[in-house]
Amino acid sequence: MTLRIRQAQMQAFVRERRRSFEDRVLEHLRDRFPERCRQMTERELRELIQYGIDAADRYAIRIEHDVSVYIEQMLRFGRDLDRLPWAAKVLSDETEPDPTLRVYALREAGRKREPESQRTEPATILHGT
Repeated sequence: MTLRIRQAQMQAFVRERRRSFEDRVLEHLRDRFPERCRQMTERELRELIQYGIDAADRYAIRIEHDVSVYIEQMLRFGRDLDRLPWAAKVLSDETEPDPTLRVYALREAGRKREPESQRTEPATILHGT
C-alpha cells in the first residue's frame, strides 16, 4: 500500500506550519518587546510578522530563529527595514553567503543605531523551532 499526499493536503500542512510559527513569533515579540507590542493591535502584529517572513525569504533567511531575529529588527526599525541604507548593505553583502551570519550582523548593526535605553538582549531561540 502506497501512501499519497495530495497537493491540497500538502498546502494545508504548509499553512498550518506557517500559522504555528506566526503564533510563536507573536508570543516571542510580546515577551521581548511588551511596550512596542502594546502600541499595535494583534492584527497589525500578525501583518508585520507575515510581511517579515516574506521579506526575510527574499534574502534567503529561512531558518525560523533567523526569521524571528529579522522580524525583531523590523519591529525596532520599521516594516521597510531592508530599505534603510545600513540594513540593505548588510542584507545584500555578497561577501557573506550565510544568511544566519548576515541576520546576526543585521542585529548588531541595529544595536549600534538604537538608543542604549531601548536595547534588549540578543534573541533567544524560539521553542518548537
